[in-house]
Amino acid sequence: MAVIKLLFFIFVMSHETFELDTSNCIFKVSNSSAASYFDLSSLSRQVWNIKVADERKLDGSRNSRGGNRTLFAFMSPCSSVKSRSNVDYCPDESASVCIAQKSGGVWSRELPNLGTDVLNKHSFANGTLKVILNGKEKCVNDKNYETEILFSCVEKFDGPLMARLSDCSFTVYWPTKIACPLKGPDSVLVDRCLLQTEGENSGVVDLRPLRHPQYYSVHSPDGGLFYLNICATLKNSTCDGSTACKHTKNGTVVIIGSTKGTNVRIADDGPLLVYKAKGGILTRVEFVCNVSVPFGEPTFRSEVGNTYTFEFQSSHACPKGIVDCVVYDDQANKFDLSNLRREIGNWEVRAEVHGRMNSTFFINVCKSLNPVRMCNFKDGPVGVCQTTDAGTAINLGMVIKGPEVTNGMLQISYSGGSLCPNGEGRYRTIIKFQCTNTKGAPIFESQSADCVTSFIWPTNIACPMKVAKGENCMVVEPIYSHQFDMTSLHNSKADYVVQTEVGSFRINLCGSLVAPCDNKENISVCLEKEDKQQIAVGYTTKEISYVNGGIRIELHGDDCIPGESSTVLVLLMCNHHGYLSSTKPKFVSTLSDSCKFLFIWELQLACPSHEEYPCTTTDKEGNVYDLSILSNPARNYKILRKTDTGMLKYLINICRPLVFSYGETCEYSSGMCEYNMSEPLISNNFRNLGDVTDSLGPSFENGVLTLQYSNGAMCRDPKSDVGHYSTTITFYCNPYELNEPVFEDVVSCNYKFSWRTVAACPVGSIHNGTFPIHNNGNCTAENFYTKHLFDLTSLMSKDYNVTSESGDVLQFSVCRILEKSPCENGTGACILKNNDEPKSISAGIGNANLEYRIGALFLNYSEGDLCDVGVPRNTLIEFVCGMENVTDGPKYVDTTSNCTSMIHWFTQLACESHVDCVLREGDWEVDLTSLSRTENSYHIINGKSEFFINVCAPITPLSGLSCPGGSAACIAERELDGSLVNESSLGYPVITPRMDNKKVILKYYHGSSCPFGQEVNLSSSFVFSCDPKADPGQPVFNQIEDCEYQFSWRTKVVCGSHNMPSCTLVDKSQELDLFDITPQSEYEITSSYIMRLCTVESVCNGIVCRQINKTWESLGNETTLQYDDSSNSLHIYITGNACQGAQGENSSAHIQIMCSDAATARDPYIMSQNECDVTIGWNLPAICQIIHDHAAHHDVSSGGINTAALVVSMLFIVIIITLGAVLRKQQNRIRCRNFFSCFALSRYRGHNFYSKLSSGGEVRMMNASADTGFGESDEEMIRI
Repeated sequence: MAVIKLLFFIFVMSHETFELDTSNCIFKVSNSSAASYFDLSSLSRQVWNIKVADERKLDGSRNSRGGNRTLFAFMSPCSSVKSRSNVDYCPDESASVCIAQKSGGVWSRELPNLGTDVLNKHSFANGTLKVILNGKEKCVNDKNYETEILFSCVEKFDGPLMARLSDCSFTVYWPTKIACPLKGPDSVLVDRCLLQTEGENSGVVDLRPLRHPQYYSVHSPDGGLFYLNICATLKNSTCDGSTACKHTKNGTVVIIGSTKGTNVRIADDGPLLVYKAKGGILTRVEFVCNVSVPFGEPTFRSEVGNTYTFEFQSSHACPKGIVDCVVYDDQANKFDLSNLRREIGNWEVRAEVHGRMNSTFFINVCKSLNPVRMCNFKDGPVGVCQTTDAGTAINLGMVIKGPEVTNGMLQISYSGGSLCPNGEGRYRTIIKFQCTNTKGAPIFESQSADCVTSFIWPTNIACPMKVAKGENCMVVEPIYSHQFDMTSLHNSKADYVVQTEVGSFRINLCGSLVAPCDNKENISVCLEKEDKQQIAVGYTTKEISYVNGGIRIELHGDDCIPGESSTVLVLLMCNHHGYLSSTKPKFVSTLSDSCKFLFIWELQLACPSHEEYPCTTTDKEGNVYDLSILSNPARNYKILRKTDTGMLKYLINICRPLVFSYGETCEYSSGMCEYNMSEPLISNNFRNLGDVTDSLGPSFENGVLTLQYSNGAMCRDPKSDVGHYSTTITFYCNPYELNEPVFEDVVSCNYKFSWRTVAACPVGSIHNGTFPIHNNGNCTAENFYTKHLFDLTSLMSKDYNVTSESGDVLQFSVCRILEKSPCENGTGACILKNNDEPKSISAGIGNANLEYRIGALFLNYSEGDLCDVGVPRNTLIEFVCGMENVTDGPKYVDTTSNCTSMIHWFTQLACESHVDCVLREGDWEVDLTSLSRTENSYHIINGKSEFFINVCAPITPLSGLSCPGGSAACIAERELDGSLVNESSLGYPVITPRMDNKKVILKYYHGSSCPFGQEVNLSSSFVFSCDPKADPGQPVFNQIEDCEYQFSWRTKVVCGSHNMPSCTLVDKSQELDLFDITPQSEYEITSSYIMRLCTVESVCNGIVCRQINKTWESLGNETTLQYDDSSNSLHIYITGNACQGAQGENSSAHIQIMCSDAATARDPYIMSQNECDVTIGWNLPAICQIIHDHAAHHDVSSGGINTAALVVSMLFIVIIITLGAVLRKQQNRIRCRNFFSCFALSRYRGHNFYSKLSSGGEVRMMNASADTGFGESDEEMIRI
């Protein structure tokens, strides 16, 4: 019968999933309906030994010896042999398995470590629990031994049955009752002994290893005997099934603990287990941390009334030496005392206790004390120690749990200290925290007779942080009530890949990974190590939290190293330019634990709503000033100011609202705000010193460049007559530094700052000689604004040659003079003429003054030989960041009329960062990379002007085209002789494409100065639209507006093949692209109707689906489009197959999309329906432009024709046809000399004319009948 039970158990469990708590040998096997637990922890209570069969080959290459000897294995699963027994031949403190040999009665070491106490691999199949331990002993080929233990369930307690040692492997077969699944109450109680604390971590204390396979026995003072167990029932006792019982002297058995009502928690004095029994009986087991006791035994403490109390000292009652320091109150405020935790030294308090004893208290917070000479207790993680001048030391409590909020008071307690002199308990400590404006230190308050020591700690670390938690990847920040929606972080097409020194992370938040990870589901973060091992370090969660201006997502996963589970923390930071299409998470570091990974993701989604404002102006002389480079989308400028009342911090941004970020939660509209650092950091202590929304941009006041923010918070200065705070920033040109603002003064609630910066210099002055260019003179140059250093010294090793169209060779070097040249000494560029005299001409003196401007680096070799126009020659070498597949190297471009030889050199050395040419918005992905050209830029001729364009990259070099290096778009004029002149840059590729109203838009900025008298530089924009026939298509110039050249570009690249939905409806005469007006692809109109315009891949493979009897059916896919200008609406008629409800009728649907304003906009709704047809209404503002465009450009369209034009045209045709018929007869020809008499004889004959839809939505049909018969012949009509 036992064999049948075992076979049934094997059959049931063979295909189930397996989970493991590697720390204490607790296993959990679960299937879809139930879960079973296995508890092997009691096997680690002793050292097991077994004789070993040595099956290793004796070929000299193995760790094997012959002779008369016997091998024995010593094992202690989930612990070390050394910790359980002083076995000399197992000296390694981490060894769970070792082998010794006995030869001639003498023991010696054989293999001291065949498996460590950390479980490495594990599986469950066919009723066998397999555990694999990695050993430290080498076998062959640098491979280590490993131990494989195969546990199986039998009905009795037994040690290992058989063991064999083979090549590099030690296998143990171990049938035992301990390997049977826990049954009944035991399977419930096992989980209750894994204690959880408040805060963000759990499982601080694990009492499960104290479960006894049978029972603990404890003698009572009255001669009785207690039996009890820990989180388990009694077995093989006289009261099996209960958790505690008492045998009195007279033989009576009293149940003092049952499984019902069991409570395990961390109390003030440490872990506490309470059993209940009938009659109001309570059994309390108070656990005391003692690291010197591996397991321990319970001892009887007291019997008071119906309450029995036991004490249990054990190392398993000790928490980690560090606990979580974060707690939330019932208002969702977060308190984090981590900054009070000391890694070196401790907090020290000197005080007089009981008016007579001078004492020094040593305290640490959320962590055990760092070494103190007199406080060298062996009990466990002591958190508070008291020493006296008399040389005594008292353990005032151990670190058991983190802080708590009780009745509004933040406090932390330490328990389980030294025994109290009154014999009633142990010392414990309570620290009460108070929120103040300084960090402060603990203050001794009292020490009571019952051994409770109290401290008060005023500190700003104890001030609440405003916290909110959200679900479904959405959270509402509690200060200004903005909802952050992070659902679009999930990319259903591809995962984000982040390469780190730890390995390769694949990340996809707010949903699961696209590619699998370790064959597991619901994974959002996967770590792939160098050996291709995949670890699910972050399971999918949609819970996010807001903390003082920052948003965070915390994910938990599998062990990244044995025994340490993974935690991934992603901080979402506000960046006004952090578009999903061009950003991804950045790996910061592993945290204090090697399995905790920190990422930062700068995103626009993490920002409240915001706008950018004008940042340019002109002075009286027409010079343009552009402060936009100071406008920081990711960071605020910070200025500290010390005052009598404390330290003040000012936050400033330029031409945009302040970036809303952690610890910087100013009002959304604020461009400047103040924070008193001496006050607690709570929710509303930022003072708005001026709204950016009221700013008109920079301007000149009394000849000084000025920016003003006004209408801040209410002014509290009684001496001021203004109502609100304001800020004035004055800018002064400094051509060498970007710098930061400086506080000047406060006058009548107006805060004044000054800023000396290169951004305040006139546009172009830095590079046109008005101010000297800042260069290093060593072939390096720095980007003024980003501080990126360009280094071209690697190009200095040789000379280079380029050839002009005339055949002349331009020989030049980089950042030095030519080594071998026919030109004079010092030349950096030399022209070697093909035919003319002289044969060599200096084109400039070499130098190492590498200079930077937006888009390009350049060297200017000047002061060469005089040219024909009487000026010295010079050579301009422009180094341009090229695409990855562009061949690097110099190319001759042109020699200008002022004798400047121009060379363009594409090189990765000129790259600061590549522009990502891929746009990703949710599920949409558009990759414009294929439009980028490595040669022959796009060329457009528009009258005398010609455009040269590339996509996401600089235009390719073209002989005779002298556009500024690095330009992605350029305009030039063509002279009569074919030469190109007046080249101007239309912008540089500095930002990725973006989506605007479902259009793909690419913009280039920072071009040449605008020649139209405006205060901005030239720029260009390209709007891409889908055209399946355009591959790749061509840009088309449309217009110039505010110095921006605007182009349109029809191309197949942005069509549905790149994951953008196709929304084209087609009938027999026309097609309509609804992509621009459809905000989503599917609408659930009611529970019975679904509409999908953008694809037919729906639940019914139709445009409109209807549910009947829980089955979805299509109402059709064949569409007819009709416009109605009179009612400003578009009608889509959909026809399907035969209707099942009516004979002879087809299923159909009618979608009426009506032009409306935003106030009357409405999602699709049912207007009418019957068994075969439905009419759907849709009030949509976006359709208005399409209807307007159709009326303006389409005189005739399917289902909608201009009525007047139709009638006139058809009347004319009928008249001609009728006239021909009438005039066939000669008598009629005579009578029809008068047009009107002729017309009177004619009639309309048998034609149907379609007009536009009437306002009632019906199609009018014009019918005309006529008498029979035309004339006798066409020849008669021809002769007229």
